[in-house]
Formats: sequence, structure tokens, C-alpha cells
Amino acid sequence: MNTSDYVHILEKHEASAVRFLENIVWDTADGYHVTDVDGMTRVDFSSGAMITNSGHNNPRIIDAIRKQLDSGVYSSYLFPNKARCELHVLLSGIIPSGYQSVFMNTGSEGIETALKIARIHAHKVLKNKGLVVSFRNSYHGKMMASTAIGGTEPIKYWISPAILGEISVQVPFPNCEYEPSSYSFDDSLAAIEAQGVSLSDIGAFFIEPYQGGSCSFVPSSYAGAMQAWCRQHNVLLVSDEVQAGVARTGKMWAYEHLGIVPDVIVAAKGLSACLPLSAVCARKELFDLCEAGNFNTTHSGNPICCAAAVANLKFILDENIVANAARMGLVMRSSLEAIQAKYPWFISHVLGVGLAYAIHVHVHYKPLLKDILRKFLANGLLVISPGGVGGTTFKLVPPLIIDEAGIREGCAIIDRSIAEIVDEFNLTADTAHD
Repeated sequence: MNTSDYVHILEKHEASAVRFLENIVWDTADGYHVTDVDGMTRVDFSSGAMITNSGHNNPRIIDAIRKQLDSGVYSSYLFPNKARCELHVLLSGIIPSGYQSVFMNTGSEGIETALKIARIHAHKVLKNKGLVVSFRNSYHGKMMASTAIGGTEPIKYWISPAILGEISVQVPFPNCEYEPSSYSFDDSLAAIEAQGVSLSDIGAFFIEPYQGGSCSFVPSSYAGAMQAWCRQHNVLLVSDEVQAGVARTGKMWAYEHLGIVPDVIVAAKGLSACLPLSAVCARKELFDLCEAGNFNTTHSGNPICCAAAVANLKFILDENIVANAARMGLVMRSSLEAIQAKYPWFISHVLGVGLAYAIHVHVHYKPLLKDILRKFLANGLLVISPGGVGGTTFKLVPPLIIDEAGIREGCAIIDRSIAEIVDEFNLTADTAHD
């Protein structure tokens, strides 16, 4: 069957609420390349939504999955398994000392678990409402509570204002081109009170070290002030590392760029390289507040997923993938900034660290986003679909095993695609201001 055959199946049987990109049906993948069912191979600057940090079809991970399958142990909900124990030991070496972990299935489920920890802490220790403070334009997942604490208002219409008001309050992100650049943590506290919320009702701050849509990083000065205030008031600081963690930014955890140590860390996506698994890591005393059985789910700690995660983390540590992400990030930045220099009126910003980058197309050209995406795909590049603040961001997040040749190949496609768009629509610097 070809692409149109598979697309017809999806259109007939899959709910339209499931959004997929242009008609690209994957067939095989290896390293940082993906081949579709029609035989076209593309450079992958999406990592399957930041999952394949260790590259597609990594032999060490595939071998670990096969060995676990051969063992005959596929699930062990009511009992521990060896892979789960091994993953706990391995994970303990890359999280702060004295922290423990629980395993869930998805990033959203991990965020909901972190929220549960924060609410239990607020109920038993702080004796307050346990409100969560998060940033505008943040993204924390699609389940009810994770949507509620996210900062994208239009997608919350299905949640009642009463529920939203009991869960969260948002403040402007402190380092975004769409927000005041001088926004301080004191400004955030003032913004909370301006919404009629008492600071004494706060239970936790949830942050993405960089905003998932735009790759804008929280300034370290802001993060330091936030951590100091949280410690002073025994309020929890939660770092959502679902897409930012596991070497993506050239450090194992993105919060390391900020000079802080969060009370709770949520990891997923790149944690297992390909299978559904998330981890919530927190100070032991926080878990000790929670009743036994509070975090059990049917597939949590699934041995196949844990075996994949063990192999993935060992590969990342053995091959020094953190350093590669940092080095290749410098190549990515220089390549993207060279493109921006050619079209400063078309690309308004290049943001990112490590291999988490984004280009922001000038908002004037928002009507052309689908055309730009189609050019990328037609010319041989997979990217994260446009979104982020203003809806004009293309996220560029290749597998962390990529080399300089792969970075330059992908960026050359971006350059060529933009040139073709500029030529096709007769764009000039003047058109950005029409």
C-alpha cells in the first residue's frame, strides 16, 4: 500500500481529533533518517516528538527489548520485575541524592502524579489550597489537570472556571519575545496577587526550563529567586523535563542550566527512547507523605519499557551523548543564525540550547506556515509542526546522536525551503510590514 491508501484508512477509522502532519506515513527509520511508505527518506529534526534521543532503531535498545520479550515477562503490575529495579538504580545516579522515583506511562500522567504529590504536601504540610503557579503559554499535557496547569487558555474551554480556579494560576513567562524582557520573580508574585490569589495558598511552581513551544529558557536569575522563595515558604518547585530532559539540551536535565535543584522532576519522552514510560523523581520525604499504592497503575514499571529505558540511559552515558548534544547544538545555532541573517525579516528569532532549537517565523507570514511545512517535507526534512507562542514556531529537535553532516544537511533544507517560499510568494523585507 502507498501513502494515500494509509491516509484513507486513517480518515475513515481514526477520529479527526487526532491531528497528524501532512501525509507522511513512516515505514522504516535508522539513526536520524526516516523513510516513508513511498520510499522517500528524510532527515529527522523531530525525533518522533523528542522521543528517539538515542537515534532511531538503536541496536542496543532493540536488543534489550528482544531479550526482555524472550524472558517471557511482559507485565508485572502486582509484583516488581528485574528491569524495573535496574532502572531505579540507574536513574538514581543521574538525579539528586536522596530522591526516589515512581514510573508512569506518559508525560501527562507524570505531570498529574507530580501535581498529586504537590497537593498532598499542601494538604498535609502547608495546610493550604495547594494552588499551582505556571507560566502563560506553557504546555504540560492533555489530561484534565495537566491541561489546567498549562498556560494555553484556548484549549481549556472544556474545563469549568471553578475547577481551573481550584488548581492553578498563570503568570507571564519571564524571557519571551512576546512578554516584557525585564519581568522578574517579584513581578510574578505581584501578578499572582493581582489576580486575587493569596500567596499563602500556593502549593507549587511548575516550570518548563524552556517553554516547549518556543525554546525560550527561564533566566537563571529568575529561577534562583523562585527557588529561594519556594524554600523560604516550603513551596514545591517542579521541573517539567518531559521534553527537555535526558540530554536534550546538552545537559542531562535542562534545570541544570538554571542553577537550581527542583523538589520534583518529571521525565518522559527521551527516557525510554521509544516505549511509553515516564518517571517522577522527588525528595524521599515527599513520597513518604503519600499513602502506599497511591501511584500504582496497570502498566507502570512495565518490564519491556523499563528494559528499553535501561539500555537507552546506558547508551547515553556510555557514548557521552550529553556532550554530543552540546557540540552539535553549537553547529545548529551557527547554521540557523546564518539563515536568519539572510532573511531577518522572515525569521524573527532563533532560540535554543543543545539540540532543542526553534525558528520563529515573523507573525506577518503566519498564513504561509502550511506552505513552509510542506516545503520542508517535500525537500526532505521532518520537523515539529508550527506552534508555540504566536503559532509561528518550527521546533528543530533531531536525535541526539546526529553528527555535523546531519545538522548541516537539515539546515541546508531549511535554507533552500525558505528561499523557495520567498521566491514563490515574491516576498521581500517590505512585505513583512504590509
